[in-house]
Amino acid sequence: IDVIVGREDVENVKPDPDLYLTAVQNLNYNPTNCLAIIEDSVNGATAAILAGLDVIVNTNITKVQDFSSIQLTGKDMSFEDIKLKLLEH
Repeated sequence: IDVIVGREDVENVKPDPDLYLTAVQNLNYNPTNCLAIIEDSVNGATAAILAGLDVIVNTNITKVQDFSSIQLTGKDMSFEDIKLKLLEH
């Protein structure tokens, strides 16, 4: 892991995109070339989308979050599915 960014490193936290934007900037990447694999947080997914990242959510912890208003790249995808559909072009 090359970069770790926590709430103490930014002024605003999720759903504000500062955490993602800071991490992407520290990695020297363009957000449109990044993929956020989020736990099951609507705030986290919203922050990643606002930062310009593609987003996959994994709802294995709780199934109660409503992601219907968020344009996701994927939901509950296995690593093999992610690799096959998104990483091996």
